[in-house]
Amino acid sequence: VCNVFYANASFNNGIINVDIVGDRFLYNMVRIIVGTLLELDKNSSLPSKMNDILNARTRLAAGHTEIPDGLYLMKVGYDKCEDFVGLIKSSK
Repeated sequence: VCNVFYANASFNNGIINVDIVGDRFLYNMVRIIVGTLLELDKNSSLPSKMNDILNARTRLAAGHTEIPDGLYLMKVGYDKCEDFVGLIKSSK
């Protein structure tokens, strides 16, 4: 089980920023989340649609796996996830 404690997407100066804090990530998990968010935006879907996708608990409900270009790992840590949420929020 992977627990996501914080997720936020924002658009600023032509750049899409996606912050995700969790206790572990599966292979391509973040790329799938980003691909799904991009598809939801492209289709002008309501944000609540993401809840429907997550609650479906099947990969088939999610969007495409986004290419890794421009995606990078910001930080790995072994402290409490709440510390990372605070770090992300304070850097904005």
